[in-house]
Amino acid sequence: MRRWRVGTLSMGMVLIAAGALLLFAQINQVKVLNQIMKWWPAVLLLLGGEVLWYAYRGKEESPKVKYDVFSIFIIFIIVSISMVIYGLSEIGLVSQFQKMVSAQNFTQVSDQTISLDNSIKKIVVESVQDSMDVRFTKEKMIRVRSTADVTADNRGTAAEILGDSQVKALKSGDTLYLSFNSVSAGSDLGYHARIIQHTLLIPEDRAWEIHNQSSLKLYADYLSSDCVIDGSGDTEIRLGKEADVKVEVSSEEPLRLGGNVKWTVSGEENGEQGPFRGTYVWGAGMRHLNVIGAGPVDIYQMN
Repeated sequence: MRRWRVGTLSMGMVLIAAGALLLFAQINQVKVLNQIMKWWPAVLLLLGGEVLWYAYRGKEESPKVKYDVFSIFIIFIIVSISMVIYGLSEIGLVSQFQKMVSAQNFTQVSDQTISLDNSIKKIVVESVQDSMDVRFTKEKMIRVRSTADVTADNRGTAAEILGDSQVKALKSGDTLYLSFNSVSAGSDLGYHARIIQHTLLIPEDRAWEIHNQSSLKLYADYLSSDCVIDGSGDTEIRLGKEADVKVEVSSEEPLRLGGNVKWTVSGEENGEQGPFRGTYVWGAGMRHLNVIGAGPVDIYQMN
């Protein structure tokens, strides 16, 4: 009499179901992993049902159902894998893997506007860990554009991860303090965002101070107020024809000055003993731009 192997029917049905599921997912643009996670317990039901069915069919004292080592091993592997997948799903690792597999890279932009009243005389930008471009505007408001690399499944999710507000404003007396969201959002195993660039537009008629710890580019076509840049980051200043400014760089360490202008440097006669000071004057030097710190400073005169 023909001997049956437990698992043959179940494995055949699993293969047919898997093929149908993959075909359905391809046609309807459904995530295959989601469907597999919903239906994998059916494998256990099929195997258990097949064992009971063959045991029921075997009316004789020794039923003609063959349990060989290979069949038992395959069943053990399937059950073990099923339990592992279920456990990983319960602790959230499967969903993280889904995100990682389906993720794409997007460049996302977030714009923000901060209104100013006449009581604000000075703007202080707190320490920034990301690259920043600063420009001046005649508008009576601050505009901020933040650019980020976002990993997500689509652009809508990328916009949600980045959010709309990358700057927090705090007013104290006649001074407005700005702080930026510089820390990456999200998980390295799933969706996340990393700020790569801030562009800041500041009203030209307000005094301002920037604490720079990364890379700062200042586009000064004109200056209507005195300014301060403080920190150890790289500073690049581009002066327009109407800037009319005196730039002074001071540090306790030897200066690193560059650009396409001629600097006047003092303090080097003392060897390695500071303080060191570098000066560049364009026009009459009506406005003062003070740079404090040990970072490199480059000035480019735009003709």
